[in-house]
Amino acid sequence: MKKMVLFLLCLHSGLYLLAQQQLGIQNSNYAGIRGALLNPSSIADSKLKWDVNILSGDVVFANTFLYAPKSSVPVFGFKRIIEGSIHENLFETHFDPQNGNKLYNLTFSTEILGPSFFIKVAKKHEIGLTVAGRAYGNVRNITGNLAQNAFDYFLNSSYWNTTFQDQSARVNAMGWLEYGFHYATVICDRGLNEIKGGISLNYLQGVGAIYAKNTNVTYKIVDTTGMVFSNTTMDYGRTDFDDLRNLRDRRHGHGFGADLGVTVLHYKTDEDKGNGNYLYRRTRR
Repeated sequence: MKKMVLFLLCLHSGLYLLAQQQLGIQNSNYAGIRGALLNPSSIADSKLKWDVNILSGDVVFANTFLYAPKSSVPVFGFKRIIEGSIHENLFETHFDPQNGNKLYNLTFSTEILGPSFFIKVAKKHEIGLTVAGRAYGNVRNITGNLAQNAFDYFLNSSYWNTTFQDQSARVNAMGWLEYGFHYATVICDRGLNEIKGGISLNYLQGVGAIYAKNTNVTYKIVDTTGMVFSNTTMDYGRTDFDDLRNLRDRRHGHGFGADLGVTVLHYKTDEDKGNGNYLYRRTRR
């Protein structure tokens, strides 16, 4: 686990979104307030009269460099994953010494959903509130040499006194707090067809951000005592983190956002409609 944490920190790994996560949970008839984070119309005419979230969270990490061999993780092998991460004997890498400049991508996201709820305020009218902390970012086009050295704590002596270069890596990461107000209703109900609509109004507070681009890094690992950089340039920026000792100063900018969502449902029978068992559902945000 220590190796994994250090590896992620060294690479400033973050999120590179290719698709929406938690689709199975947030599209459920019982998704509750979490569904509003994906599409605000989802809480309209919900099968739940109310829903309260005290504290929940998720972490998603994906990459093209690290992997756990299929033979090392049995079905429902959660214990093996935990023990393998602690003892640092689970993960392997796709690093190819014959193609050390091959490029890889790493992605990471995390969300903590604090006290949040939704409730029916009238027939087919729902409102909700959410409080969340989020972090997203991405590391793109990092060379295999740099990724492998970071994974090995820069302690693999076979790579010492060798000059490496990375002229392609890009880093973007940020974290913020998000406070959301959600409203949803059934805007059209005709027989076996139903259209739900919703809106989310969000107030955002920036916590921190970092980026690096136009990298031109040349380095050599001397031994366990240090590294030597030469002819190295990059464009780099970050939030002023020196003031994080003061809780009130952890806000770095603020803004507002809004989401509109629509859900179209078709039911086979009136009984299915009464039970919420739709034949198909289509959503748009």
